[in-house]
Amino acid sequence: MTPALTWDGVPNGTARLVLLVDDPDAPVEGSFVHWVLFDLDPARQGIAEGEVPAEATAGANGYGRPGYLGPAPPPGDRPHRYVFRLLAVDQPVPLKGLPSYQDVESAVTGHTLGEARLTGTYRRYPQPRVLPETWPASPHPLQARGHRPEHRLARGTAPPVRAAECLHRSRAKSRRSGQVPAGFRSRLAASRPGCSVRLQLRGRRPRMGHPPGTNAEQWLRQVVQAAGELGYL
Repeated sequence: MTPALTWDGVPNGTARLVLLVDDPDAPVEGSFVHWVLFDLDPARQGIAEGEVPAEATAGANGYGRPGYLGPAPPPGDRPHRYVFRLLAVDQPVPLKGLPSYQDVESAVTGHTLGEARLTGTYRRYPQPRVLPETWPASPHPLQARGHRPEHRLARGTAPPVRAAECLHRSRAKSRRSGQVPAGFRSRLAASRPGCSVRLQLRGRRPRMGHPPGTNAEQWLRQVVQAAGELGYL
């Protein structure tokens, strides 16, 4: 939808008005064109919101099409400037078809009686990533999923634990034999009412001390059971 604009003080002898809008902060070469409109009636004192002046001719916007494009900077960018230029010229713009911003600007060079500028700013903030507050209790304390296992830990009838405290991921790839991978990193977390515990296990195969012939899931079950017996969970 086109914005509402008003102006006054059009110079004497003005034959037509030209409106040019661009974004010089856009991540493109030069600037991004939002609106090109020329041959506006000099008796006009503005454009209403959503109005498309019937007497005017539209040029090409940044997408190569006629019409107005609203501001849409990349999320997270600093505020972008949107420059509105209103030019009063002493003759009709001698252009046909769908001229570009540069074409119109070149055509009115030497015929401009006055110019007014308005600069507005706009930015978009990135959308935060929202994680679920809780995960439902799983019947299996540890649930592996392929080569990048994601485990969910639950204890009996304890309340659901926070997702951020229960997440376990392993970046190591399991061997075809099902044994503990050569490089292994894991994070286990468990929660019960009034207590939150996080257990960090890191190391490589020679330093892990797991029983020979025990795969990763069995070894982790033993660690969790031992931690519970010692009162850490």
